[in-house]
Amino acid sequence: MAVTHTVWQRYNRGHYVKANTGEQLNFVVDLQNELDTGDFLQGCIATTTSSGLTIFGATVRTDPFPGLGVPHQQMVVVIPTAPGTHPVKLLSTTENGKTIVKHFDILTER
Repeated sequence: MAVTHTVWQRYNRGHYVKANTGEQLNFVVDLQNELDTGDFLQGCIATTTSSGLTIFGATVRTDPFPGLGVPHQQMVVVIPTAPGTHPVKLLSTTENGKTIVKHFDILTER
């Protein structure tokens, strides 16, 4: 499932997405508005403390729209393998040495 802005929900711990166990989720977090002029993302790392979540990879990507030709999005692919709350942390570094961290949860119900 591609995670669009309409499936994000908010609770007292921040943002989360509900998912089914075994469902592949593709997240893209756009950081264009957090980058300085001329800056771009160099890399992205995704981590979790949950044993019930498999992270298949994280990378930076460029939007296919004209005018946004520099890497400015964090992309991660995950599959929840057990019910529960699974925290995800995305960490990116930029060409100018800035570090950007995003946190969110994936909730899978029984």
